[in-house]
Amino acid sequence: MPSPAEFVSQWLDAQPEGVLIRSLDLRCMVSGNQASRELARLARCGRLMRVARGLYVTVTASRFGPVPPPVDKMIQSLADITGHAIVRHGAAAANALGLTTQVPVRQIYLTDGRARTLNLGKQVIEIRRVPKWMLVLGDSLAGDIVRVLEWLGPDFAEHVVSKLAVHIGQDHWNTVLETRTHLPPWMVEAIQNGVLTSALVPIRR
Repeated sequence: MPSPAEFVSQWLDAQPEGVLIRSLDLRCMVSGNQASRELARLARCGRLMRVARGLYVTVTASRFGPVPPPVDKMIQSLADITGHAIVRHGAAAANALGLTTQVPVRQIYLTDGRARTLNLGKQVIEIRRVPKWMLVLGDSLAGDIVRVLEWLGPDFAEHVVSKLAVHIGQDHWNTVLETRTHLPPWMVEAIQNGVLTSALVPIRR
C-alpha cells in the first residue's frame, strides 16, 4: 500500500499547471501538522516552490534548475482560492494594447482582496488592493480600458481613447459606459468625447 508521502506525490502529479497548493489540500491524505511539514520537505527537495507563506506551486525540472509555472495560471489559481478578482495592472494592459513598448520591470496585479507579494523564483509579483470600480468589468477588454485610462490619468485619457477607438469596437466602449455610475466623471467624459471624435458610429448615452 502506498505511503502517505507517495499518496501526496501522486496527487501532485495530477494537479494542473500553476495550481497553488496549501496544507489543507493534503489533509485528506496526511494529518494537519504533517501536511505542513510535507510541503516544506517537498520545497527543500525541489519538487515544489514556496511562493508565499503557506502557498506552493509545483515546478518542472530542467538541466538549468526548477522551472516555475506561468504567472497567469498561478494568478488565476489564487483568484479561485480567494474568491476575489485579480487582474493585470493598467501599465501591462497598455503594453498589451500597443500603447507603449515599455515592459514593466515588476509584475503587478490588482485586486479587491488582500494585498500581498508572491515570489516565483526570481520573479516578484505584487498584488495591490484597489477600489472596486477598477475591477467592476473584471478581466476583460472593457476592464483593461478602464485600468489603462486610470493609469494614464485625465490629462492623456481622451487622446488615448481616440487612438484606441480605431481598433476597438463600439460594443466594448458601450460596455464600459454601462458602468458609468461607478467610474470617475473625467473618465466617462474622455470616453464619450474620444469615441465621438473617432470614425465610429456615435455611442449610446
